[in-house]
Amino acid sequence: MDRPWSSVIFRYANTSRVSQRASHEVKEAVADWIKGQGSLLDQVDGMTPAQLHELGLRAFEQMLSLPVECPDVRADLFYKQVRDEPHLQRLKVAFDTWCALWFWPADRLDLAPMPATWQAPSQATLDIIRQLAGEHRFFHCELEFPDVFTGPNTGFDAVLGNPPWEIQKPNSKEFFSNVDPLYRAYGKQEAVVKQTEYFQRGDSAGQAIERDWLEYSARFKALSNWNKNAAWPFGEPHGEEKAGFNLKGDLHARWQAQRLKRTGYADTAHPFRHQGSSDINTYKMFLETAHALLKSGGLLGLIVPSGVYTDKGSTALRTLFLEKCRWRWLFGFENRDKIFDIHRSFKFCPLIVEKGGKTEVLRAAFMRHDLKDWEDGERHAVSYTREQVLRFSPKTKAILEIRSRRDLEIIEKIYANSVLLGDEGPDGWGIQYAREFDMTNDSKLFPPLPEWEKQGCGYAAPMRCSPPRGMPLGGEMAVLLGRSCGQLLSMNGCVSVASWTHWWRRDMTSNRMN
Repeated sequence: MDRPWSSVIFRYANTSRVSQRASHEVKEAVADWIKGQGSLLDQVDGMTPAQLHELGLRAFEQMLSLPVECPDVRADLFYKQVRDEPHLQRLKVAFDTWCALWFWPADRLDLAPMPATWQAPSQATLDIIRQLAGEHRFFHCELEFPDVFTGPNTGFDAVLGNPPWEIQKPNSKEFFSNVDPLYRAYGKQEAVVKQTEYFQRGDSAGQAIERDWLEYSARFKALSNWNKNAAWPFGEPHGEEKAGFNLKGDLHARWQAQRLKRTGYADTAHPFRHQGSSDINTYKMFLETAHALLKSGGLLGLIVPSGVYTDKGSTALRTLFLEKCRWRWLFGFENRDKIFDIHRSFKFCPLIVEKGGKTEVLRAAFMRHDLKDWEDGERHAVSYTREQVLRFSPKTKAILEIRSRRDLEIIEKIYANSVLLGDEGPDGWGIQYAREFDMTNDSKLFPPLPEWEKQGCGYAAPMRCSPPRGMPLGGEMAVLLGRSCGQLLSMNGCVSVASWTHWWRRDMTSNRMN
């Protein structure tokens, strides 16, 4: 199954019609299409995609043959023979159609292109495709750079950049602050109540807020589906994963055999298959995209957060760079001297990776503060071997912040004579990790005092709530924060608490510090 069609079931979680269409209509249509030897993009205007690619390549070669001092002539040639060339534009629309299906609006499912109508979508369908292409800015490198992607193992010599470092998930505080300026001051449970009030205003404004919130959330859900499945868009099993979209009989194998007959120019290991299971982070997406766009032996140089070498969610990327690339440099900075306009304790690093081969030695430096240190990187770097990475952190391949060769020698001795915390062997610690309650995800279990007072509760004893009159005493206890405890001044006492602010009294008869 071409998984973009299945992604629409995530557009609105409460729309059963979406799930029914994906499970029945789409699956049946795809099965019939494969049985009939259907195939996507066999021809566009009587020409194969390969012939159209050649058309674009010839135009680029002609454009690049012109002198650089003739930019106007180059631009005119580009507009006439590339950007406005009708055959190439129809091929781009076909590519945009493929991308649009990942983000198709659930309330317009009746206009979503099906396999049988792929080659000739209606005008209404084309309008939605153009809208989504503009909104999401679809970009097809094989069409935009036909002179770079000309055959197997081709691509860019180098990819450089400073990508965005953002988590891609809905942020209710960011969204609803535009509705209510006080929204950020509400506790989690109070904020949920406020959201319901916004939606139930009973006027067109309330309906608009609810729809905008659904659209906002659906965009991230669709992005998550695309990030998770774009590398394997046809639903077949991969690795330990089950089939993403089950088709009966040998249909998966038949469809795969048809696709093997195609010629491609970009890396067949399409992103994103090394993103991990954590939240979508844009810097990881850019790293993997940059890797895919390189030719064999090409270099990527990007500035990214320190999570690339420490976070568990980056394990798959580190494995890619260590096992299938030559990871040349990892030069870590701490932002103490405000290199970037971010918090002083934030750490980031330029890294340089060569596509292909296997990493034997990584040159690494950490906790640098002066950009000039990068100009003389060899003087500050420590040679960090792949074997050391695997020995120090065999599960996640995290890279320790080793600042000198002496540090490395000490760590070698420690690891040679110790049992790792995560060792699951007979001599291991047998540690099991579990998550306890927290005030964000479990906020409903910790109602604030005003909520108890509404129910008639009060203080029956220090740190215990009394039940409403006529009800038995429950197990309700007040929650103490660390800031409620005077760990330094033993004679101090917390006399008043309001939200997250505490006021303390000082006992002037004692200056003893504990």
